[in-house]
Amino acid sequence: MNRLLLLSVALSAPTVSVPAHGAESGKRYEIRFPADLVRPSEGLAIDRLRIVVACGEFVAIERVPPDWNVGISRPISAQAGFDASAGHGISALRDLSAFDGRIVIGRADPECLGVSSATAASAQGEWEREIVGLRIVERAASR
Repeated sequence: MNRLLLLSVALSAPTVSVPAHGAESGKRYEIRFPADLVRPSEGLAIDRLRIVVACGEFVAIERVPPDWNVGISRPISAQAGFDASAGHGISALRDLSAFDGRIVIGRADPECLGVSSATAASAQGEWEREIVGLRIVERAASR
């Protein structure tokens, strides 16, 4: 009898639904670097990358270069961060083609989605460069 009572209570209980804004639905965007940073350059040895976006979250990274570490900070005051660094100096990149189009942003408000800051640097402190011309592009639905 107790089992029957528990079953009827369980079946009559209200269901809980997850709001749509928390779901993994909606448009996806990808980070595209300027042309001068996706072609090999003798003068570059990039071993640190930092990107901060407004009004979106980093939801995927399709490829991480060998011996690189990646970290993501969730939105705080509508700002989300992406940090990547080479494990050793030998892993430094001559360009950013390994990350081009492979960093994915979702849960975004397209009205204010944008890049707040982006830098590429040498971890040894030799140089740090602001990345100008970084684009956030809507992804094709098939990707």
